[in-house]
Amino acid sequence: MITEAATIQKLALRSDLPRLKSEGFFLFAQLEPAEQTLAGPAKWQLLSRAIAALIADEERNSERPLPAVLPRAYQLNQLSADWVELQYACDLAEPYERRNRGGQVLALTKHLKVRVRLFKGAFAYFTPDDFRPLEVLETRQFTSLDSD
Repeated sequence: MITEAATIQKLALRSDLPRLKSEGFFLFAQLEPAEQTLAGPAKWQLLSRAIAALIADEERNSERPLPAVLPRAYQLNQLSADWVELQYACDLAEPYERRNRGGQVLALTKHLKVRVRLFKGAFAYFTPDDFRPLEVLETRQFTSLDSD
């Protein structure tokens, strides 16, 4: 899977790829040809690892970074012939206190729900605004990710 920022930036500029910045989505990964032929669950597992790594990379420079993000399950929605939307249910390695600027605790976050879109089975998009922190996460309609 290609996730290196400079390479992804070059891919994002390709004219044949959709530009979804108006919707808040950004290209973050391209699956290699062999990965594109994997069965759905194996592909969703790869993407879950890539999105967890992306969140960790984004959070590394934060004043109060999130603990490690551990994808647990996914929900699949076929948007069109070209687009698949995945919602990942993720646990945090430890509870995280969300605070206001004054330092007061607003909520305790134990989980994240993350939305990812996949174009033609190869190009993965995400939106930073759709990393939803949650105290309780309902996963009844989600499919569990197989562990390694």
